[in-house]
Amino acid sequence: MTYTLNHGASEACKADAVGRAKAEDGGAFLELVRRFEHRVYRLAKLITQNDRDAEDVLIETFLKACSDLDDCKANEKFRAWLLTIAVKEALLKVRPFADGLESGEEAPCGEISLWGDDHFERHSPEELIRKLENALQDLDPLCRAVFALRDIEQVSIEDTALAVGLFVPIVKRRLLRARLQLRATLTN
Repeated sequence: MTYTLNHGASEACKADAVGRAKAEDGGAFLELVRRFEHRVYRLAKLITQNDRDAEDVLIETFLKACSDLDDCKANEKFRAWLLTIAVKEALLKVRPFADGLESGEEAPCGEISLWGDDHFERHSPEELIRKLENALQDLDPLCRAVFALRDIEQVSIEDTALAVGLFVPIVKRRLLRARLQLRATLTN
């Protein structure tokens, strides 16, 4: 027997939980926490690069979401709104390291080779994951945030821009910079 996920039903269920949580139904808010805590933690860990800060971000995100739930407009996607809070909280944790990032520096271009077909054969999945984790650590926090939102969480470019507080063209440049840097690191 196979089961298929009805995306529309899932969205309706989520919207219902948000509506009930706004009506001060604590159980509904806990349902939202359970549904999104893994994503928030994963995003926070990717940006902050350590468990302790990621746990702090997780807690702060849901505390802020609980107190500001009325700010989540009906036409806004709860996930995008929540991840925006998480990104802002995570960037606050790494802000001393992220200052000066918008100084107009260029993306690390240069000669970038594409992975050959044999790249996956030469490396085990565990090695590839380790290489990716190491490469992500080398990205600046804002590039990590943009990459995580857009390419991992699949948040729209517009919602990513809102989450990190930048204009869409800057987000696109950050995403390109992150992708190029990751590709360069992973092809070595």
